[in-house]
Amino acid sequence: MTKDRIKAVFCFFHRRGRTLTGANGGVLFFVRYVVKPITLAPESSFNKIQPFLPIAFIVFIVFLLFPNFFYSPVSAGLDASYNVAINLAWKYHLIFGKDFVFTFGPLGILNHRISLAVPEWVYLLSDIYSLATLIHVLNAALYRRLRLLPAVFLFLAFLPQIYGTMFDRYFLFFLFYLFSFIKKPDKTVFLLQAAFLSLLSFYFQVNLGVMAIVLFMAMLIYMLVIKKVSLQRGALILTVYSLALLLSARWLHVDLKGYSEGSFHLIDSFPDAMYLQVIPGQLSASPAVTTILLLAAAPALYLWVASLYKKDLRGHRDEIFIFALLTAVVFIYCKSAFIRQDIPHVINFFKISGLLAALLYLFSPVAERKLVGVCCWSILFISYQCMEVFSGGLARVIPPSLLADKVIHIGNYFGQLATYGQHRDPVGPVNPELKKIIGDHTADVIPWEISKICFNGLRYDPRPVIQSYSVYDPYLDGLNAAKYLSADAPDYILFSVNSIDDRYPFFDESKTKLAIFSHYTIVKEIDGDLLLRKKNREDLIASAAVTTSGKIGEDILLDDRPDLAYAKIRVRYSTWGRIGRLLFQPPPLKITITLQDDETVTYRAIPPMLEDGVIVNRYIRRLSDFRLLMQSAGRLYSPVKKIRFDVDSADSRFADSIELTTVHYSFPPRTGPENVSDSLSIAVLTRQYKPLRRDSSFFKQDNFPCMIDEQESYAPFIRIRAWGSRPGVPYRDIRATAVLKAGRTVYELPSEMEYRSDVAAALPNKDSSTGAGFIARVAKSQLPAGRYQVGILIADTPHNEQWVNYTDHIVVVP
Repeated sequence: MTKDRIKAVFCFFHRRGRTLTGANGGVLFFVRYVVKPITLAPESSFNKIQPFLPIAFIVFIVFLLFPNFFYSPVSAGLDASYNVAINLAWKYHLIFGKDFVFTFGPLGILNHRISLAVPEWVYLLSDIYSLATLIHVLNAALYRRLRLLPAVFLFLAFLPQIYGTMFDRYFLFFLFYLFSFIKKPDKTVFLLQAAFLSLLSFYFQVNLGVMAIVLFMAMLIYMLVIKKVSLQRGALILTVYSLALLLSARWLHVDLKGYSEGSFHLIDSFPDAMYLQVIPGQLSASPAVTTILLLAAAPALYLWVASLYKKDLRGHRDEIFIFALLTAVVFIYCKSAFIRQDIPHVINFFKISGLLAALLYLFSPVAERKLVGVCCWSILFISYQCMEVFSGGLARVIPPSLLADKVIHIGNYFGQLATYGQHRDPVGPVNPELKKIIGDHTADVIPWEISKICFNGLRYDPRPVIQSYSVYDPYLDGLNAAKYLSADAPDYILFSVNSIDDRYPFFDESKTKLAIFSHYTIVKEIDGDLLLRKKNREDLIASAAVTTSGKIGEDILLDDRPDLAYAKIRVRYSTWGRIGRLLFQPPPLKITITLQDDETVTYRAIPPMLEDGVIVNRYIRRLSDFRLLMQSAGRLYSPVKKIRFDVDSADSRFADSIELTTVHYSFPPRTGPENVSDSLSIAVLTRQYKPLRRDSSFFKQDNFPCMIDEQESYAPFIRIRAWGSRPGVPYRDIRATAVLKAGRTVYELPSEMEYRSDVAAALPNKDSSTGAGFIARVAKSQLPAGRYQVGILIADTPHNEQWVNYTDHIVVVP
């Protein structure tokens, strides 16, 4: 590249650098302190410093990609909890694929590192290997010479990876070495690195790991077919690779058969269970993602067509094969962005796509570099534009204070390394009562808040699929149910009712819930969880299976029987539905549940989970519903009158017919002491929600702002979630609750205060007025039969004033 062209490129990036990341950003720094010396130095000086530029470039990239922390504290939440679980699996030597089945394998400990059970040398060794591999990849990519455009492209491609995930980085390194070995099969180091990184990926993250194994085997087959690798060498590679797989599985406590089978089911049902549709009005990533996929596929298609035209299929066969593999990888990443079109997944795809484009450029034929370069720069440009749009500003992905932050992060890294092991006791919410009851016995958590095990110092003994939302199909649910029915089931379960993505929580792990009914009893409710204790196993009594049929869009009536109707529901995709599921997303399916009082609720329905079997004739929305059902041996419940499955209008991606195979389960007869204990518990629960009869003459009628957000009366209890606010009355002085009025009789309902910051932010006069939220509950058995009007009562306790605003909401007590 001539000095004039270099200067022209510098001027372009000097003008654009500030707009990319801000005054202190990495792009501007790179342009000023790396590109500028190259362009403005005299020719003689340039020749002197040129040999050192690749080293300076590599050092700078390593500085940017140096780990931001050595470990992070244990925290609560959906994602944080599975990191806790993987660490606890290490602590208790659980076998992955048998005791532990999840989307992350044993090396998932490296994903979000916590100071809990893993020795510091594991994290340190991972970082050393990762940085050493990065240096080797950059050195090999630059061919020991700093060519400006490839260097700038590599820099911009690596820049979003500053906050990238370790498993993506390992997988991209694997691709580089795999493709390098195809081009240079005499370089054994490329083969060894590709094999080792494929195993790391396999034990790290299921989706990418399985793909790494498949790509490695595809490479080996290709090299044997075109005779770049002899049969003897191929057999040796396969033997050593298989042996390494077996030995590493033994060392990492992995049951390969169970790990592979579990991985297949997690991958196969993931699109059905985890897809997210774009909310109308939000930007969709689909056009940009599709464009990147087409740009990635274009070089392979071009080389293939050109080879056919020239009748020379051998000339670029390596490049065509590499580009085909790379296109498949881009498609997998595209699919991930398509399935869950939320900001984190979409942003992650655009962070990765620049490096995938870099691989496309690095392994392209020299004669076609200009054409491939256009595709690659286009991919990079689209990626940066989309990161700007979808993140709400590129500064959220690449902070303007990048360099200063990096210096601080590196300092913190070594500080954490020096103090690792001194903070092994996790800090979080603790309830001494849990430890007092459970002691040294084993415990599990449903649906996912495993951090409670850690914070309370409990002994973890999980069901294999550790979080309920990941139990996608009959195989996975069967693993969990078998664990809970076995003699080595956990002694206690912390149980709550919750799910994700608008799912009906009671449908998650339905078979496992039947196992709970058979093998567990309720101890008490603690901090929003039911504490369940293992008892002598008493299997539910099953009836003969009955098969019926229904149709999409039509009501399916359910029998009014006192036992549990466990239905395996087969809803089939049409041909177009299966194609859509493969290339984009599965078609959406909804289930509408109609209760006995004709109240309806609608949720997402997931075909493989329906085929697993669900309890259809009991409606469980709250923990109190589940508690009553279990404690009354199925006698107290909210019956479901009918269900209906719906699709989007004119959607032909489902077959019309539905098949239901139903088995009714009844609880086994209970002993006298068990009935007495449960009856007393139900009585206590009922008295806890007893209303207070009030004299309405003390209330002042008013029209203060208020709203009822949720009103539920389907169960033995009435539940009202609402808020009310009266201007001029500070939040600290407000006591708000619900009242029920029938004629001149008024009942005040037991209520729990709930601070509503959303309401407070929306109301005027925020200093003197805020929203007083509450959740009110009452047992229907404690109210006379009748029709009640719902009102909101606000009391100014210091001044002994009370105001009521009656709404148009009605509650009927039969």
